[in-house]
Amino acid sequence: MLYENFPLPSDRMGTLWTLTSIKDAIIVEFGPAGTTHFAIEGLMQLGGDSLARTFTTHIDETDIAFGKHDRLEKALLEIDKIYNPPVIFILASSISSVIGIDTESICYMMKDKVRARLIAIDTGGFKGDYTVGIKDTLKMLCKEIVKASTAKVPKTYNIIGNQMDYYNYKSDVWEIKRMMKELFDCECNCVMTANTSINEIEGASKAEFNIVIRAEGIDCAKYMLKEHKQEYTVGRPYGFKGTMKWIKDIKNKFNLEINEEKLNIISHEATSVMMNLSRYLKSYKIKNAIVTAPYDRALGLKNFLGEIGIKVQHAVINHKIKDSNYMSKEELEDENVVICPSESKLQDILESVKPDMILGDFMSNKYYQTKVNLQVSNPNLNKVLYYNKTPYVGFGGLNYLAEEIINKIRE
Repeated sequence: MLYENFPLPSDRMGTLWTLTSIKDAIIVEFGPAGTTHFAIEGLMQLGGDSLARTFTTHIDETDIAFGKHDRLEKALLEIDKIYNPPVIFILASSISSVIGIDTESICYMMKDKVRARLIAIDTGGFKGDYTVGIKDTLKMLCKEIVKASTAKVPKTYNIIGNQMDYYNYKSDVWEIKRMMKELFDCECNCVMTANTSINEIEGASKAEFNIVIRAEGIDCAKYMLKEHKQEYTVGRPYGFKGTMKWIKDIKNKFNLEINEEKLNIISHEATSVMMNLSRYLKSYKIKNAIVTAPYDRALGLKNFLGEIGIKVQHAVINHKIKDSNYMSKEELEDENVVICPSESKLQDILESVKPDMILGDFMSNKYYQTKVNLQVSNPNLNKVLYYNKTPYVGFGGLNYLAEEIINKIRE
C-alpha cells in the first residue's frame, strides 16, 4: 500500500518538541547526524522556535558493532567547557537504543567530570507515539528541574501543556494569558514548555496553581500537586459554552474574584459573533463537518461546531489513545469519535461523509476540497505563522474562527 501522508511521530519526536523550545537548554543526541538533522528540520513545519542548542555525536559502524560511547563522553566534556550550561539532556536515538546503550550509566560515570547536571531521557522511539514523549518529558521536568519554593506568589499560575506540536500554539497561550489577566488579574509564572527557560521551570513551584491545557500534562500536574501543593484544572476552552465553563471552573477551583463587568462585555460580543456565524452557515447550507486534530482540539472544536448547529460527523483524533488521563467513557463510546485511523481509512471517511466543512490538518484538507477547508492542526506544509494573536481558544479564538469560517464561505 502506498502512503502520501507523514507517519505518526514517535515518542522521541514528542520529547524533542518539548525540550527544544526551552531557552538555555542543551540537548545531546547519541546517534546518527541524519536523524537529528531531520528532527530539527521538522520544526519548521510546526512554526516552532528552536531555542535550545541541539547537538548530535554521530555514530559509525564501529560504535554500533561494539557498543562504544566514546563520542558521547567527548561531546559532553566539550559542550560543558564551551557553553557551561546548567543542564544537559541526553537522548538516545533509535539506533543507540536498539544496541542497548545505557545513557543513565554514562551520566553517572560522567557526573564528576562536568559542571552541568546530566539528565538521561529514555525515548528512543519505541515507547509509543509523540504524545507519550510529551507526557513523560513534562513529568521528568517536574521531577528533575522544578525546585521547592518557600512561599507562593499570590495570583500567579503555570500553564502546563503548551508544546509546538499544537498548531497555532503561540496564539492559544497568548489568549489564555489575556483572559486570566483581564478576568482574574492573574499573571503567568511559567509556561511548560514553549518559549520558557530552565530558570522559569525551576521556579514553577512558586505559582499558586496550574492550568493544564492538554491531557499529556495531567501527570505533571498531579506530581506538582503532590510535591508542591499546587492545585490544578484541566481544559482547553473552545466556543462560547466551553470558554464560559473553563472560566467558571477556574473561578470556583481557586476561589478567584472575577471581573464581572469585563466578562459581560466580552461574552456579549462573543454571543453576537456566534449568532452572525450561525446565520452565514444556514444561508450557505453548511450543515455537517469533520474535524481532524489532537484529542483536546478535536473534541473541543466538535463541541464548538455543535453550538452553531453544525453536525460533526466524525471527530478524528490523529494520535493513539492509551492513557487513562484522556477520554471519558462517553467519549470512548461515541461512534462519531475516530481514534488514529489509517490514511486509507481517513480517505474513506471523507469520501463517504462528503462534509460541507473540514477543520483539519494540511493532508485532510488536501484529500477533500469542500465549501470550507480550514487548517487547525499539524502537519503544516503551506502556512506561515508569525503573528501570535490569532488564537483558536477562548473568546478570542471564537472570534477568530468565526472570521476565518465566514471568509472561507465568502471566497
